[in-house]
Amino acid sequence: MISSSAAKNVHNEGCPRLQKPPEKEYFCKNSINLVMEVEKIKKRNSKIGDIVIKKYGDKTVVSKYPDMSNIIPSGSQKEKRNRFAEAVAYAKTINNSSILRNDFLKRVGMVKSVYQSALKEFLQREF
Repeated sequence: MISSSAAKNVHNEGCPRLQKPPEKEYFCKNSINLVMEVEKIKKRNSKIGDIVIKKYGDKTVVSKYPDMSNIIPSGSQKEKRNRFAEAVAYAKTINNSSILRNDFLKRVGMVKSVYQSALKEFLQREF
């Protein structure tokens, strides 16, 4: 990561050609953004513009962001997406209301995530 003293010496003129004397560390703003993006990439999968960076074990794969504009979902996909949207709305309602949240916890017991448990409960119901 960039040291605090280096971050103070941000230089944007003439970037990427730096015109300041070499005795101090200077970074252009784009370089700082790039360093921050690289730090994110090291930790997990990410998207930068139209590029997707995926991690598979210790290997990193760079690919183009998929174009889904020509994809037409089937009737079954539409139904499942709608059902999942309803499940998300249900889980958010429970999670955001302290009364409903407490009632849910009394009914199911202590859980790591009320939101995830409510989502699971809704999706396991028979329709």
